[in-house]
Amino acid sequence: MDPKNALDAPGRVSSLNIKGSEWETVAARLSDFTKLESLRIERAAFDQFPAMIYDLSGLRNLLLLDGRIGEFPVGISRMERLCWIKLSRMAIPALPLELGKLPALQLVQLEGIRLHAFSVEEGDYAALEQLELTNCELSSLPDELGRLPRLRALTVSGNPLKQIPPTLATAKKLESLYADGCRLSRFPGEVFSLPALERIDLTGNAFPRDEYEALERLAKSHPQIEVLMPRSSARKSVPGAVVSEAPLAPSIQQELDRLGAKEAQSDERRREMKIVDTAWPVPAALGELLSRIRSPRKIVAPFDDLDDADDDLCTFELAYGSGALDEHECIHHHPYVAIAMTDTYFHVVVRLDDKNSADPILYVIDSENYKAHEARELWRLSAWLKKARPADDD
Repeated sequence: MDPKNALDAPGRVSSLNIKGSEWETVAARLSDFTKLESLRIERAAFDQFPAMIYDLSGLRNLLLLDGRIGEFPVGISRMERLCWIKLSRMAIPALPLELGKLPALQLVQLEGIRLHAFSVEEGDYAALEQLELTNCELSSLPDELGRLPRLRALTVSGNPLKQIPPTLATAKKLESLYADGCRLSRFPGEVFSLPALERIDLTGNAFPRDEYEALERLAKSHPQIEVLMPRSSARKSVPGAVVSEAPLAPSIQQELDRLGAKEAQSDERRREMKIVDTAWPVPAALGELLSRIRSPRKIVAPFDDLDDADDDLCTFELAYGSGALDEHECIHHHPYVAIAMTDTYFHVVVRLDDKNSADPILYVIDSENYKAHEARELWRLSAWLKKARPADDD
């Protein structure tokens, strides 16, 4: 419910959505929301998370999106009825230490948060059924995940993980494992012994030939488990011979000029680029785009849906980053090149299609679910650029 209407009868409100500065208005009367079950806070910045929220005894759902929290005070374990917590694109130093002690917590969703580590102590997350750790910069998973007695679904997509712990094979109720878009090169065969397991997603990873073939044999011997296979690194994509000479669309040229991203006439346009030891031809339009963004250019542009007039604005660095080649090479089994990025993982990328390398597609991707938020072709890049302005004018 909208906070303005909710304040008229707070004792009857079960669901509340607060955005940005609205928190200051609601905070003074938060204790009046005696029947509140679901609280969603967007775009709020807290040096310290408001401990008064811990005293909402009936709260079952807590969603925190697109904001900043300096620290979580002690006391979150008082929320004995909390079933679902979601933190998406939040800047936080660490998770609350007591999070795993919540007795009713069934669903934890962490998306686009720099965690680097996720810890599980003995007895933690006793009621947890679904754990989603998406794009959290995790390089490893704790062995203790296998001890979670009720875990049914585990998602670790988009993390720089190099291995799945074999101890996950002790999570006897696990039904699904999503580990797409990671850096896995093998998969523990022990996990296939799980009695309830129905689905494993390993797309967006590249396995050596022997590990790929071993996984393929395991998948065939366990037909009750749907396995979405990774890529075999032995199977290289071969660029096509035909390269489009069509120039960059005038609308994009115009907006790039306005933003100061002008083509350097003295520099030769890029004709090819090497991605994972394979030289790919660069169409004329893409070559012009890359030459325009060779020198980083800071701009202010919308963060959310391109068609939304109320988009939040963020500072972006519009630049071609060659270091992103290996990072995005495996996503969807296609090479990607990042050309703009922020701390919130929102970025513009160029997809060089394996099957038709002469037809690159530019996408705008949102970190909440990059597969579901792919933008529609070049015109969306143009629409995004039209809303942008030079950061110098901010």
